[in-house]
Amino acid sequence: MCDTFVALGEATPSGAPLFGKNSDREPFEAQGLEWVPPQVHDLEARVCTTHVAIPQVARTRGVLLSRPYWMWGAEMGLNDAGVVAGNEAVFTRCAAARRKRRELGHPGPPALLGMDVVRLCLEREATAESAAALACELTESHGQGGEAGHQLRNFDYDNSYLFADRGSAWAVETAGRAWVRRRIDGIYAISNRLRIREDWEFASPHIAAYARDCGLSPGRGRIDFAGTFRDKFYEAAAMGGARQNRAEGLLSQGSGALTAGFAFDVLRDHGGAAPDANRPQICAHAGWLPQRRAAQTTASLVVDFGQADPGGAALPIWVTGTSAPCTSLFKPGWLEPSTHPAWLPEFPGARGDRSTWWQHQRLLKRARRDWIKFLEEIRVEQRAFEAQQLLELPAARKGSESLRDEMSQRAFAAASVLEERWAAWADSRLQREGTGPNNWYLRNLERRANLG
Repeated sequence: MCDTFVALGEATPSGAPLFGKNSDREPFEAQGLEWVPPQVHDLEARVCTTHVAIPQVARTRGVLLSRPYWMWGAEMGLNDAGVVAGNEAVFTRCAAARRKRRELGHPGPPALLGMDVVRLCLEREATAESAAALACELTESHGQGGEAGHQLRNFDYDNSYLFADRGSAWAVETAGRAWVRRRIDGIYAISNRLRIREDWEFASPHIAAYARDCGLSPGRGRIDFAGTFRDKFYEAAAMGGARQNRAEGLLSQGSGALTAGFAFDVLRDHGGAAPDANRPQICAHAGWLPQRRAAQTTASLVVDFGQADPGGAALPIWVTGTSAPCTSLFKPGWLEPSTHPAWLPEFPGARGDRSTWWQHQRLLKRARRDWIKFLEEIRVEQRAFEAQQLLELPAARKGSESLRDEMSQRAFAAASVLEERWAAWADSRLQREGTGPNNWYLRNLERRANLG
């Protein structure tokens, strides 16, 4: 499960896009930040994605990725041309048929994961429009599907995408090898459900015939994409509609003044309640029920193109580098073209190491003892830290590359100190261990991850 949004035009002060995403996956599936520099490839080269090898292109762009530690593809990221992208699982009748075939021992040929498509588009394209078009081309040419879970088995789904650059945003939705895409203006969110109906601008060739080949009824005239391909049962279980409406409602409240700081609050939203694994919350927390086991926010990203220097190449971004944005801090990073970002934290491994991501998991274990008290305790320092980073941003943007890198490294170090203090406070004040099936489920996973 995930929540991704974009706002632009009259919704933001500059008119430039504001992009935000929570990557929701299994609760102890570490996700790290990684820089892949631009590269030149041989004409006959192939790229090995998570499950399938496809032809490589002659040149790939530099990309900053947020990806699960075990996967080639990325949940979200941006490239050195200033294109940002994120994907969402969507549950379609095409994906349901693939899962059924796998259960019967007929998994079919390997194909691309949605996360592979995100990375391929970022590595190959210089605009949001061309990246969206490539996502459609890759889906049609190579298909999609395959094991996308960490511990979960037969977790196979189709994908929707949001792409943005300094001047535009595009949405893509897919079902099997079928796709539709449209340009976005204003406020738009995607949350694990198909939402493009007849309002698409472009669609895959012979889409109605493809639907009929899949045993579906596309109707006559312009195809209703969501109405034709959605899997109503899985879509309802994912509770994407409530989260999508919540995200767009919150963004609409700030329309005209939407900036990075507002996006932080949206990604932390629990719907006015305490964190609850059984409710549709944008800041998602995993639980023991089957439909909630891939519903932990494991990384968050915000890109405010209005903060970019119009005459400069450096693009500021905001990352947690951790799970659970409600208990984390958004830190500034900079994407300098063709330069390795020295501010990147250590990439996490499979089990509880000393990386930033796993250290935060140890804090999250403490916070779970009493969510309300913990969040109340950290709120002032959390907001003050981020306000200070936002205040320092204009000077860093106009300064040198080394000054920007120093700002980011200082922010990550200060965040680590704050989280250590919060952990010490929780150890001294929150001694009660939670009970119930969710806590039992998470404690069992903590032991497996060497956090017990």
